[in-house]
Amino acid sequence: MSHLSKVLMFLLIGAIAVPATVSAAALDEQLKMANSLSTKDQKTLAREAGFNGDNTRDTGRDQQGSQQSKPSVEPFDVELLSEPSSIERSMHDRLNRFASFVENIRQSRDTDARESRDTDARESRDTDTRESRDADTRESRDADTRESRDADTRESRDADTRESRDADTRESRDADNEYINIDDRLQSAWKGELESQPQRKVNLTERKRLQTVWNDELNEAMTKVKVSNELLQYGYNLFAGTPTTFEPASEIPIPPEYILGPGDEISVQLYGSRDDSLELVVDREGVIELPPIGPLSVAGQSFMQVKALIAEKIHQHIIGATGSVSMGRLRSMRVFVLGDVNNPGSYLVSGLSTISNALFVSGGISKKGSLRHVVLKRSGKNVAELDLYDFLLKGDSQHDVRLQPGDVVFVPPIGQVIGVAGEVVRPGIYELKKGRSYRTSDVLKLAGGTLATADVRHVQIDRITKAGNSSLLDLDLTVKKADLTKDGDLMLVYPVPGIKQDLVHLGGHVKRPGAFGLKDDMHLSDLIASEADLLPSAFRDYLIIQRANPLSGEITILQPPLGEMLHSGFQSENPLLLAGDKIFVLSNKAMRQMASVTIQGAIQYEGEYPLGKNMRIADLLMAAGGPKEEAYLKQAELTRYEVNQDDVRKTKHVVVNLAEALSGDAKANVVLLPDDVLMVRSISNWRPSEQVELKGEVKFPGVYTIENGETIEQLLQRAGGLTDSAYVQAAIFTRESIKEEQSKQMKEAATRLQREIAQMETAYSSINDPKILAEKQRGLSSAENVLEALLDLKPQGRLLIDMDNKGKLRAGSTLKLIDGDTLLIPKRPDQVMVMGEVYNQTAMLYRQNMDKDDLIDLAGGMTAMADNSRAYIIRANGYVESGSGWRSNSEIYPGDTVVVPQKLETFNALDSALDWSKVLMQTAIFTASMVALGVL
Repeated sequence: MSHLSKVLMFLLIGAIAVPATVSAAALDEQLKMANSLSTKDQKTLAREAGFNGDNTRDTGRDQQGSQQSKPSVEPFDVELLSEPSSIERSMHDRLNRFASFVENIRQSRDTDARESRDTDARESRDTDTRESRDADTRESRDADTRESRDADTRESRDADTRESRDADTRESRDADNEYINIDDRLQSAWKGELESQPQRKVNLTERKRLQTVWNDELNEAMTKVKVSNELLQYGYNLFAGTPTTFEPASEIPIPPEYILGPGDEISVQLYGSRDDSLELVVDREGVIELPPIGPLSVAGQSFMQVKALIAEKIHQHIIGATGSVSMGRLRSMRVFVLGDVNNPGSYLVSGLSTISNALFVSGGISKKGSLRHVVLKRSGKNVAELDLYDFLLKGDSQHDVRLQPGDVVFVPPIGQVIGVAGEVVRPGIYELKKGRSYRTSDVLKLAGGTLATADVRHVQIDRITKAGNSSLLDLDLTVKKADLTKDGDLMLVYPVPGIKQDLVHLGGHVKRPGAFGLKDDMHLSDLIASEADLLPSAFRDYLIIQRANPLSGEITILQPPLGEMLHSGFQSENPLLLAGDKIFVLSNKAMRQMASVTIQGAIQYEGEYPLGKNMRIADLLMAAGGPKEEAYLKQAELTRYEVNQDDVRKTKHVVVNLAEALSGDAKANVVLLPDDVLMVRSISNWRPSEQVELKGEVKFPGVYTIENGETIEQLLQRAGGLTDSAYVQAAIFTRESIKEEQSKQMKEAATRLQREIAQMETAYSSINDPKILAEKQRGLSSAENVLEALLDLKPQGRLLIDMDNKGKLRAGSTLKLIDGDTLLIPKRPDQVMVMGEVYNQTAMLYRQNMDKDDLIDLAGGMTAMADNSRAYIIRANGYVESGSGWRSNSEIYPGDTVVVPQKLETFNALDSALDWSKVLMQTAIFTASMVALGVL
């Protein structure tokens, strides 16, 4: 295809309204149209569109139009008509692989459909021919022949009836009517089972109907999978076609806060005792000459202030005159636009210009520049930062501040990016803002959310690993999980299939085989409810459920224990059935005779599998769901049992390379023997990635993946260290295992307290003395209140740590991080708190040299129920000091909390009072610290 033909194709596409994504078929039609034109017609059309004889665009004729973004097309057979950025090229390549994958599935599906149609047509023709021939034959038969045939038929039927009384023959006849639909990949594994039974038959009409439904559903689903490999960086078309100069419209009202400077023009209209029109220009000294008043200094003042100043001077010096003040021509000022913009340099702009105006003047931000962190520098300092996503997504321009002479607008390089394709409102490549973590829900919000046609249960993330490989992560958006995205991720949102594949298939040794409609919340028990649904020959240890992904064709095998489920009435297990599932009940006789092999270790589904004819290692790996991520494929162990010359069974261990076996190496992919055991080893020191969360006053908060044995100090160093406002004395560290232990302790204490309260209520019912009874009941009432509070408490899992000002644990302390840990460094608080038995439980402003007693006095003092001797201080770091005794320190520091407890003598009757009071205190300590620090 010539270059001119490509250009004409572009013109044809641009001449009609086409969507952003054009199908391959549409492109082919437009290419044919372009190629069908004569050479003369092609050149004429190109010349009219502004192209020179050398097939290049005449930019002088339409400079602005040349900067417009070109229509995006799907490049199956044509080149991209605009030069994409390196980020866009990377995303295009990954989407191309996805497009090829879906296209192959479509082609395979179309081929199968054609073959099925041809087969059906041949069978239909053959059937018509046979029926016609049989009709002619029947007409030619005479009565004697019919009588002879009827006699033979009766004799044959009687013989068949006698034979059918035999149980084995009856079972065989039932099996003949079964419908089996087993995938080719499973037939080798179950070869013995399939060969042990006669060929099954199925009604031809029913088979055609099922095949048609299957093909139609898959065809409808696949045609709705939209594949586009045109993914553009979001927001950069904002600057498409911008002018090379910027002149604001003269009718724009001047804001009152506009700062005047040299070159600005002020219009003064006098009326009353003097009618005059004055045009006053601010000179280089910042002064205007207002006759007959004289010079006025106005530079650096706002327009509102200057209006008031001139009005006041007119009132003072020109008797009987009134003035109207407005802005005339505005001054120009020079600013610098630097960094990753299309045309960096120095620009002369209007006095009303903002950051975005300067970006427009410079031709806009290049695709290597950041839209999220445009910086305004003034006198060497950063005075403002503009996030253009706020303007693009929300229409928020409050951070688009006005410029002053000499300002520098700087665009840093682009930060982390993520691509979103498929069924979303705005597919594109989005830049992530620095200093925050993005979950999948956050990224989808950037893309405008999912469309109504999106399959929210089928979302994939194509991720580039540290090793440079591509991995796929499957997500279900209906399950709320903290799925964090990473730089370079490509999110694929699949469409909902057009027609639901609402069939499941049941085959094997069951009484009612066939296809069944899928109902809502349908389980295995809906097809096999009891032993009555099985044939006597059914194998009951387990059955097979084959589950296929209609897009990728990936097969999953489930082996639920049939006998155990039937015995428990499906209480132990009852698998939920999905569309397209194939359930197969094996033969008891065949399974007893069938050899088996075992696979163990780093595999998806460990267990024992039937040994098929010529079954190899790769077949076993696939039947078991494939190796896990941590599997060491270069070296696995195959254990084999052999009988030597002395008829003694010996064990032999063989080392096999699974990677070579899976790649098709015949030497490594050995044929398996009965009772073989394949052990798939794990990579040494392999462990799943562990993550911890860092919050608060650190340079770069977020979720971090940690190494084994990493400490808090190392994590803080990776996060850039502490901010100036960090208050490490109040660091809050939580751990999931501690939270679980606290929850266990609280449940045990609550159970024990409930039991003792019940026992005491029974014992107190026999007390006759009213005073003693009243005292005991007060104690029980207080205990019940504490029990209620205990049941409402939620464990926090805090581990108390003591850090110095540099973020290091005190000498002698070491803490290694584990998965799920959280560290919060709060800001230095301005308040302290007092809680418990005081007249005013409240927070107070901290002041130096304050002690415990001062805080209690400011809270109104203690109540009658207060236990003065047991008052204590909860430090901001969670540690507790009694506040009394010669070794104690009663001075109060920011974030501290003073707690005045209630007298406990009323609880002495309960043995577990000390236990649950400790649990309550631990949780109260955490809550009080969080409140005092302003976290809660």
